[in-house]
Amino acid sequence: MRIFIGIPFSEETKKELKKVQKKVTEKSAAGRFADWDNFHLTIKFIGEIDEGKLPEIKEVVERVTKEERPFSLVLQGFETFRKGSTCIPWLGIGEGKETLEKLQENMETALEEIGYPKESRPFRPHMTFGRKVQLSLSDQSVLREALSRVKIRIEVTSVAIMESTRKNGKLVYPIVEEIGFTERIK
Repeated sequence: MRIFIGIPFSEETKKELKKVQKKVTEKSAAGRFADWDNFHLTIKFIGEIDEGKLPEIKEVVERVTKEERPFSLVLQGFETFRKGSTCIPWLGIGEGKETLEKLQENMETALEEIGYPKESRPFRPHMTFGRKVQLSLSDQSVLREALSRVKIRIEVTSVAIMESTRKNGKLVYPIVEEIGFTERIK
């Protein structure tokens, strides 16, 4: 089983993100666009594990979330990662980024203690719209400008252990276990 730790989005948030994705697809010549049901924010990619390791991972995630309080995040700032002649379009994080980075670091440290190595690259939180997207540099500039005022606020009250798998040939990210923060937003 291939898993990662992520922040699941509400249906309302996914609908808002789908509107942004639609603008990106309209400007794109081609690409593999994420199904809006899969929209999430990855905190830690773990990878392939034996299913028997799941209880140990869940225990660590519960321990970390027990120490955390709910917080708000704002998805904003359209950007792309270049990959050869294609790109990966995404929205970054504005407000709440420091809190998210602290949560991610705590998760990395706790998982490292049970044998899952820390990511060597710096954490760069983002919400991906697709892969292998053909989007000209001029269209990327147009989208940056057009989406510059987009700010999607989400309330983070839980994290989820999610699986990356295929169902009927389609990539899906079902939630294996969702773990809520102990305290509530005040």
